Order: sequence, then C-alpha cells, then structure tokens
Amino acid sequence: MRNVIIYVRVSTEDQKEHGYSLDSQRELLILYAKKQGWNVLRVFEDDFSAWKGFDRPGYNLLKEYISNNKKSIDGLIFTQWSRFSRETTEALVEIRRLRKLGIEPNAIEQWIDFSIPENMYMLAIYITAPQVENDRLSQRTKAGNRQALKQGRWLWKAPFGYTNNRITKLIEVVEEEAELIRSCYQMMASGLYNAEEVRRKYSEDGMRLSKQAFLDMLQNPVYIGKIKVPAFKDEPEQLVAGQHIPIVGSELFEDVQLVLNGKKKPYRGLTQNSSLPLVGHLYCPLCEGRMTGSASRGNGGIYHYYHCQRKYGCKNQIKAEIANDAFLEQMKSIQPDPEVLELYHLILQDVFDRNSSKNEDEKKALQKEIEKIDSIIDSAINKNLSGVFDDETFIRLKERLEAQKSTSLSRLKTLKSMKSEFQIYINYSTSLLANIGGYYQSSSVETKKKIIGSIYPDKIYFTNNSYRTTRINEVVDLIVNGSKDLKQKSLAKNARLSSLAPPSGLEPETL
Repeated sequence: MRNVIIYVRVSTEDQKEHGYSLDSQRELLILYAKKQGWNVLRVFEDDFSAWKGFDRPGYNLLKEYISNNKKSIDGLIFTQWSRFSRETTEALVEIRRLRKLGIEPNAIEQWIDFSIPENMYMLAIYITAPQVENDRLSQRTKAGNRQALKQGRWLWKAPFGYTNNRITKLIEVVEEEAELIRSCYQMMASGLYNAEEVRRKYSEDGMRLSKQAFLDMLQNPVYIGKIKVPAFKDEPEQLVAGQHIPIVGSELFEDVQLVLNGKKKPYRGLTQNSSLPLVGHLYCPLCEGRMTGSASRGNGGIYHYYHCQRKYGCKNQIKAEIANDAFLEQMKSIQPDPEVLELYHLILQDVFDRNSSKNEDEKKALQKEIEKIDSIIDSAINKNLSGVFDDETFIRLKERLEAQKSTSLSRLKTLKSMKSEFQIYINYSTSLLANIGGYYQSSSVETKKKIIGSIYPDKIYFTNNSYRTTRINEVVDLIVNGSKDLKQKSLAKNARLSSLAPPSGLEPETL
C-alpha cells in the first residue's frame, strides 16, 4: 500500500473564512487518498504565505517528519501546486530534493507524471502562472492607486490629526489633534526650538509620536491639503490638491521647512535597487564571491556599480549600466521561435484534451452523487417529521450529508473551471516566453529578480561583456535549445509528441 502525507495551506484570514479553507482541503485530500487505496500517515497544515519560501511552521514540521521517516513515505499530496509554493526556483529545488528521497510531491487537481519529460512544461505553468498573475495584479493595483493619488485621495491609515471615513473613503479632521498640530508648527516656525524640544512639550499634551513620526508630520504636505504623487517612469514627483481639509496654511508650512533646512533626514544610501536587479545573482569571476551593489556621486550624477565586498580583499567592480544592458540582450537572445511556441501550445492542449473525457465522466458521477445526497436529506426530513428520527439523530445525519455534498460540489466546481484555467495558464506562459526580454525590461525590480532566479537558478558571471552560468532552468532550456531540432520539422509531424502524455491509468482523475 502506498504511504502518503498530506499538506494543506492557506495564506490569509479571508481565505480561511471565505475561500479554500484548511478543512475543505484536508477533507478533499483524505477522500482522494481513500479512493486511491493509499494510507495517510500524517496531515500537516500552514496558515502562511507561500511567497516567503518553504520556511513555514507547518512545512518545517513536515520536513522534520520526513527526515525521521523517509523510508516509509512514498508521496506528498496537496490540492494545487499554488498550495505547495508560489516561487518557481524554490519549488523546483524542493521538488528535486523530495524526489531524491524517493518521495513524489504532487497536486491532486493538477497531477504531474514525472516519468514523462514533456510534463515539465505543465509543471512550469502551474508554478509560474500564480507568480505572473500576482505581478500583473500588483501592477494593476499600483496603477489604480496612482490614479487615486492624482485625484487627491489619501489611501492609507489617516495620519495624526485626521481619521478615515469608511463611507466617503476620505480623511476628515480631528479638531482636538489638529489644534496640537497647529501649535507645533507655530512653535517650530519661531526658530527658537528644535524638533525634539517641540515633540517632548506636546507629547505631554497627548501627541504620542516617535521622533521620526514627528519629523514626518512636520514635512508632510497632507497637512496643507496636498497629496504627494511619487515619481514614476517618465512622470516627475508632483503635489496635487487633496480632497480633504488642510490643517495648517501653506505659508506656515514653508516657514517650518526653512527652519528644518539642513536638519532633514540624510539621503540614506545612494544605491537604487531598481538600478541593480542582478544583486543576489551575480558572482565575481575573480574571487567567486557574490557581488553586491552600490552607487557613487560624480560629474553631477549618481552612478551604480556591481562590486565585490571590499572587506574580503577583492576590488573588482562592474558598471551597472553596462551589465544591465548586456543582461537585457541575453534575455532577448533566449526567446524561442514562434513555431516552437505554437508546438508547445499544441502539446499541452493535447495533454489536456486526453484528460478531458475522464473529467467529464467524473463530473457526471459527482452530479449523480449530489442528487443522491439531496434525495437522502429529503427522506431524512420526512422521517424526522414522522418521528422515525429524533432531532439529534437528524441533525447529525444532515451535517454529515451536507459535508459530503460540499466536498462533491467543490470538486465539481474545480472540474468545471479547469478548461478556463488551463487557457489562462497557456496564455500567460506563451505570452511570457514569446517576449521574455520585453517583459523583463518593463517589470519592477522585484519581478526582474524573480525572472532571473527562475531562468538562472545557479551563479551568473559577467566577463568580457557577456554572461555565463553553470545551469539554465530545465524547462526553458528544453524549449529554447530544443527549438533548433524542432523547427526543422512540421508542426503536424511534431504534434505526435503529445502521445507522450500520461497514458490512461497512470494519471489521477484530475488534470
């Protein structure tokens, strides 16, 4: 009998209360294991974000259990790959580690047959699609927030002196606190006191602000009815009229800025992360150490460099502009041919179609099971009304049946959504691969780092204006380097590669 352990995870309170809860995942996995005739050894759970890697409380316990019982464990199952991880590089490393121990990790709703190399395409989609979608959602959210700022709306928790109105979504003046703020500004504008003296005086009157929060208050244009819109791409930083009522006048505010002139927070570090996306991935070809990054002023500007850590003795440094431009060209050079992407799409479509007929059978069976449960509930209601079942027995029976029905409905919903989800995965993956250079160029620094780590999981070296690495991501390598052979053949002939999809009987009843 196959021995498996179960892993369930949610990431937010809202997900626990309204979404795919721990209980529903656990019930679904146990039911699936029972149908397969597998023995469930343990169940581990996490209420923790997958973006923080595998250092999660529940998963750490799971790893400890595996370490002590690895010879008796055959598999690790979860509902979807997003429950396992949302970070591509770490997921692939962990999958490799588990499989070396003889333990196969798999998602019952997105099953992967690891014995077939082409199925790595599907695995890459399952793991990277949530990551790409999250980045796109982040971009849309940032765009929406920026537009709201331009309209003069304060988007965060109200600063001292204001309160959030949950109905109008605006901030409103708290007059008692506003009087303290006006007094602080007037005292600072006199030039007779420093900021700390003013802060201490008014802290006794109820203004409980830290040193930094007090300085921020004295320099925040929100108090003169303005909203600061940060610089973005070609748009400079700007101040726009807010939709809220100001607490102090513009003239008083400017007087305080003059007093504070020269006492503002210093510019903290010249390093701009957006100019150094390769930090953490780039290694020195001379000392083999990981290179860091920083910036320096000169000739009227700020110039960024990748360099070794001086304390270890190596003084090698590279101009970030040169290294970044060369890496962008490197990204553009790994783009596959359009014919290969089309073939890639056809292979995945064929794999999905082969599983669709089995999914249809399961949907019909689930629908019948739901109807049968409804019939049993109706019968139980009649027996309760006629006195055959007492209330306690009826309630217990109804709860058990409703739980079974909920599980079946959840599974049915998943099966019905598979086709649309599959198309989303395909569109994202092919779009990303078709223009990886352009997507990299327009992404935030966080997304750039994810792309670099996904494609180049090992060390990257920059020498003689070109890059080299010890290993490229297996899936990307297969698509890009495989194109040299595949593009010589017609798509019609290569469509037969879909015959390498999991044969009937090897894959579970899900995709």
